[in-house]
Amino acid sequence: MTGPPTVSMSSAAHLHWSAMNRVLSAVLPTEPLLDESSVPLASRAVDSPTRQCLQDLGAELELPRRCERLYARLRKYLGAEEFHRLGAGILSFSVKGDPTGIAVLAAFVSVRAPGERLVQRVREFTSLRRQLRLAERATAAGNSLSPSAVQLLRAAAELDRALADRYDESLDCQSDELVAVDWGQTRIFRRAFGALIAELEATESLTTAHLQDFLSIATLELDAREQRAGSLAEAIDPYAARQISRIMPVLGDVDSEIHDLRAFISEVSEKLDARLLLQRRPRGYEYLDTREWKKLRDELGQDPNLRLLQRILLGIERNPLPSQTLGYFTERLVTTAERLVKAKLRRRSLDVPTAVAHVLDFHREGVLRLPASPRIVEALREEPPEGVELLEGGLRLVFDPSAAKRLALPYGLPVPLDDRPPAPVDPGVEPSVKDLVLANLNKTSVLLGLLKNAKVVNTPGVVAMVAQRTRNLRVLDIISQTRKLHSGFANKDVPLALLRSPANIPIKTLRKFINVRYVSKIDLRRLAKDRSAIRREVADEIEAYLLSLT
Repeated sequence: MTGPPTVSMSSAAHLHWSAMNRVLSAVLPTEPLLDESSVPLASRAVDSPTRQCLQDLGAELELPRRCERLYARLRKYLGAEEFHRLGAGILSFSVKGDPTGIAVLAAFVSVRAPGERLVQRVREFTSLRRQLRLAERATAAGNSLSPSAVQLLRAAAELDRALADRYDESLDCQSDELVAVDWGQTRIFRRAFGALIAELEATESLTTAHLQDFLSIATLELDAREQRAGSLAEAIDPYAARQISRIMPVLGDVDSEIHDLRAFISEVSEKLDARLLLQRRPRGYEYLDTREWKKLRDELGQDPNLRLLQRILLGIERNPLPSQTLGYFTERLVTTAERLVKAKLRRRSLDVPTAVAHVLDFHREGVLRLPASPRIVEALREEPPEGVELLEGGLRLVFDPSAAKRLALPYGLPVPLDDRPPAPVDPGVEPSVKDLVLANLNKTSVLLGLLKNAKVVNTPGVVAMVAQRTRNLRVLDIISQTRKLHSGFANKDVPLALLRSPANIPIKTLRKFINVRYVSKIDLRRLAKDRSAIRREVADEIEAYLLSLT
């Protein structure tokens, strides 16, 4: 589907301002920080089908999938009463601060800005620097390196030499060395990447050679980040419930980010278009065409109870902010409003949808300038919130990436604290290793780390379950090539699971498992007889092997 045109980062803040200012002057109060016009929305009743729909959407952990499901519902309900019920339900839940409503609202305002996200992730080379330092220490201590660590070092050394030639930086690294001088500082990578970013920002373009350098550097950092996540998963104790509850959600987010950024790098590499690095666009454009998007905007505007959603929709059209930027400013506004509640200038906290609307309306080029009367400025002067600059006639907030990383934004937006006591945990219930692995089956970096974890590998049936259920050829190749993953009592069923896998595993890899040392003759005969259960070429190989035994 094709939506409205993509907005570039350099031009997003300059589109339609005059028209939008007229709209805002009609709907905004004179004091945005004192706006409580959305309070009645929280008391609106939500019928049972709509409530169930919102709960199903909110339970979807993957943001792209949640966004796709939300916009599919909106498209289906356009022109029907269910559309207005769903919109009212989103506002009612999110104004009340219900996590389900916040999750759905986060999908509604989701913006795809992978280029900006990629630059933020790669710029400091935190993972590459850490992995190279660990490899350096291991080499100095005389310890052997894992194959993946050696591969990372070789790739880094090769790229280092190429970049040193192109960007006039000389590092003493011979062709047969794995560890270059001053690896810990990653000096040449930061120098080259900084130069490429400066060129991209100045010209909004990169030459083909420079674009390939950009993508190579970014891929190297993502490789290091994936190894880092795998190392954490390898070290985790699958029976430590508290450790799992703290670490696995983080590793899941890391794996999801790596997957998205790799897909984006592949897209840019295929099209060789540096302008993709500058694009920001609402995710809704990917699921609605131009006509449907316009109809969505019009229907929201025709319902007085959904005007706040229309205002937010116009905001992400005009000013598509990345999730981290929008979440940071929204959290700062909510925190600032809390101070006004204490000063008795507000009756209740600022709800998240209204804060989101204010951010989208008043944000310009990384800075949020919010008008405020002297009484608000004076009330905040005694204890100004972190990151808020008090000026004459208003407030000024500048995006702080380091502060944004420290914020607890489970859905990309702030969720008000729940005063209810947490549900009691039964200490007698032990966590299941199989459940842990199943929960991370589609998270490649985490799964690869778990397959290096001795407690996971030595649990009977776990690796066989992975071989049976996954379709990831990279994971299946590692299982088939790593002896401890397909041998021993705990993993005796793995070879049979590999033969039954519908994934396109090379027959050369599977041939060694077509042997009575790995799979019993009875099971091989069953596979050969029931050809519908396995791939045809595998069945042919099994038949040839059985004939050789006679």
